[in-house]
Amino acid sequence: MKYSIVFYLLIVFLLTSCFRHNETKTITVGIPVSMSGKYSQESHLMLDGYKLWKDYVNAHGGIKIGTKRYKIEFVVKDDSSDPYKSALITENLISENKVNFLFGPYSSRITLADSAVAEKHKIPMIIAGGASEEIFSRHYEYISGLLPPSKDYFKTAAKMLAYKKFQDENVALVFGEGPFNISVALKGKTWLESNGFTHVSPFEYSDYANSLSGVVRDLRNRKIEIVLFAGHINDIDQFIKRSKRISYMPKIAVFTVGTHIFYLSNYLKNFSKNIFFVTPWNKHLSLRGLLFTSSNNYENIFKMRFGYSPDYHSAAATAAGIVLQNAIEQSHSINPQIVQNAILKSNFPTFYGRIKFSKTGQIIKDVNVMEIKGNNAYLVYPLDVAESEITIR
Repeated sequence: MKYSIVFYLLIVFLLTSCFRHNETKTITVGIPVSMSGKYSQESHLMLDGYKLWKDYVNAHGGIKIGTKRYKIEFVVKDDSSDPYKSALITENLISENKVNFLFGPYSSRITLADSAVAEKHKIPMIIAGGASEEIFSRHYEYISGLLPPSKDYFKTAAKMLAYKKFQDENVALVFGEGPFNISVALKGKTWLESNGFTHVSPFEYSDYANSLSGVVRDLRNRKIEIVLFAGHINDIDQFIKRSKRISYMPKIAVFTVGTHIFYLSNYLKNFSKNIFFVTPWNKHLSLRGLLFTSSNNYENIFKMRFGYSPDYHSAAATAAGIVLQNAIEQSHSINPQIVQNAILKSNFPTFYGRIKFSKTGQIIKDVNVMEIKGNNAYLVYPLDVAESEITIR
């Protein structure tokens, strides 16, 4: 009887050990994100990109470290588009929720606050929604970013306008508050001038309700033909509405954001006939690499999951997940410092393009120009990647 009990306990121990050995573990990623407020539209696009990566990885068995499998779990909290609140949420995600890693919020303004908290706690934060160089100039060791530097956002657009020989036109750089918008516009002026433009004027608007209306009136009164607009979706929406209200129709408009709302011809009726936007990613770039195999495949999977086509906000977020997954699997660890070292050493192809970071932790990546034609958008510049000709009417 004594030996039977010992034998029984031994079997229970072995079975329990086997179960524990094979059980799926969890990696938790914290995401402070603007589900409400000024940045909610872009944040939803970004969050869907994060979700697609999580769902795809979990459906395929999770992240593999040796013989162990790790499922991904998210802790998502609404920061209401408020930098102060978002920083407190980031602190809470680390201290209370004990997340293993962080994905960044949307907007450079909020990312500046949140990344400081991540750095303080030495928790890797992969940023898919902040492009300002100010984020990456602080020599932080625990951040990395999937958007190209904001100073380059109008670089290709300036070259495109020069290629079409618009150097003698009056050009306005309209920009809002915040580090991203200011960087895009100020460096945009340099790009324009280096491409031969001599009549370039900056127009800054604030978050106050009537500020943008005043800018639009000034543009109309000064007969500005070309507008390069650095702002977020809500700002661009208000700019178009206020321009239509006073019958201001610039010959050419170039925006830092172009989403599916711009593909609606009725929405753009009685505005400029020549609308462009810049983007670091598009499915027509025919990029290939890990996980989603190609940009076209990614677009198809995303559209099946969410019912709309992804733009660069979503694509950069999904790429952030791939970067984290690759770093964990390559380093065989979930130790924050080891994983961060692996992140910064990344050099591999994806549907989003090659993942390789500069010394500051920001991705090395080009920005392209797309043009709205009817209810669709087409990649038009640079010419070596264009799917359609530039149409200026």
